[in-house]
Amino acid sequence: MKTDGNIKFPAKSILFMSVGYLASNERQTKLDAELPKNSQSNFETKYREITGITLKPDNLNYFLWDRDANKWGVELRIYFISNDNLPSNLKRSVVTARPGSKYNSRVNDNNLIWDLIKYGYRLSDRQKIDLITSKIPITYKEDFQKGLEL
Repeated sequence: MKTDGNIKFPAKSILFMSVGYLASNERQTKLDAELPKNSQSNFETKYREITGITLKPDNLNYFLWDRDANKWGVELRIYFISNDNLPSNLKRSVVTARPGSKYNSRVNDNNLIWDLIKYGYRLSDRQKIDLITSKIPITYKEDFQKGLEL
């Protein structure tokens, strides 16, 4: 189907449904990053290029591992409250959040999370729906809205 002169791709439609789903205030979506110190420079550069924000580790949403940690790469995570009415690409990626957490769901898909950052998500305990909405291409606004309503 054609919209506004742009071709609309089904995979992108599903992505933007997920962007909308996670943007809902009901989800209380939190985005975190944990990484080894040797990945810090590249990670911060990429994040700054996308967001314009210069990061500093805060041990809340952005955590650097000690050198002796048995961890290898950048781990991005989204925590959220799911109503189990998830878009299909999230269903495949969701795992149960840690016991005792206010969140019941977690996604560890770095590729998806970088897409979310590109569309306005930030390392934070709460997302700004106005920022996210402003970054959605017109072609996918309807899919985004469907995700918000799930």
